[in-house]
Amino acid sequence: MYFTPDTGTAYSHSFVTSPEEFIAFAKADFFKADKSGLINSLTNAKRAIDCQVDCFVCSIGLNPEKLEKELGANGVASLSFGNSLANGPLKFRFIQALGIATPAIVGRMRRLRNLLEHEYRMPQRNIVSDAIGVAELFVQACRGKMNHTIDCFSFGSGKTKVRGQEMMAKDFYVHFNYKPSPHFDVYFRDHEWISKSGSGKSPSFKVKPRDDEFVPLLKLIWRSDFDKDMTEPIKSFLTELGFQIFPSRFQVRNGSDF
Repeated sequence: MYFTPDTGTAYSHSFVTSPEEFIAFAKADFFKADKSGLINSLTNAKRAIDCQVDCFVCSIGLNPEKLEKELGANGVASLSFGNSLANGPLKFRFIQALGIATPAIVGRMRRLRNLLEHEYRMPQRNIVSDAIGVAELFVQACRGKMNHTIDCFSFGSGKTKVRGQEMMAKDFYVHFNYKPSPHFDVYFRDHEWISKSGSGKSPSFKVKPRDDEFVPLLKLIWRSDFDKDMTEPIKSFLTELGFQIFPSRFQVRNGSDF
């Protein structure tokens, strides 16, 4: 198969207080060196993480408070496919499934939340310092992904020549839109037929949040990059949709190399 990244974009969303400001508050509180300062520092580190997660969810057109309803039962179940985090807050499972945060980072964030929600002891300075580091690392990683991601790509198989140029014979062209509501526009393209018929129109359909393919497509688009080997992400995507893949015979190449 071939995978061809097309265009990239950046996503953003703003609240009155930003994740970076919460991190700054956490650092300032940390140096007060008393019980109140350490507790406030830990709380602000948690707020930075929660704020960044909500920023990401909102930036792609979803509502962090209604995520379960928006994705539906099948979408929520899809988060667990190939994902080691089978429980915990839905938003954390969501960002891990999309590859926004690694399992290790998500695990450390969960421990931070548990420390605040289930413990009433004086937090140790080294634990608070680690919490600030985790929050800062996550915010930077998430911002980096949001500032540089693919929103259009194609994948397909076979080769053909159109007007002397070699290209994929047939492919699906996928475009993610978050306005006015999040959805994927998917076009099926038979390039040889399009060339012979002279028609620029291709069959198309929309994939919306409660559709079975929505979360798998979200995973695929957030795991994509312009210079990344897409064999494993495409294999995981097709396997989740029910296609039988023979690992030893399956390879994905960059369609831009034609």
